[in-house]
Amino acid sequence: MTCVWQMEESRFECLVKLLVTTGQRLEKTQRSGDLTALLTALKTVAADKRLANRIKFMILDLLDLSKDRYVNLELRIYGSRHLW
Repeated sequence: MTCVWQMEESRFECLVKLLVTTGQRLEKTQRSGDLTALLTALKTVAADKRLANRIKFMILDLLDLSKDRYVNLELRIYGSRHLW
């Protein structure tokens, strides 16, 4: 069972990365209710004790990002300064 759960974690990771990249655009579409339902489901997944902490915190970061209307995380932390 652990092997199957680890395989599922990679799918969650891909989903989170996709939503971080496209969430702002999806939120502006007519299907934004679907996005809200998906984020609610991810919140439930993040509460599962079997989930690796790395994936859990990726999901929690995504949820925070969606609450802030997908403002770039680095922009919130560093303002307009360039990091490089």
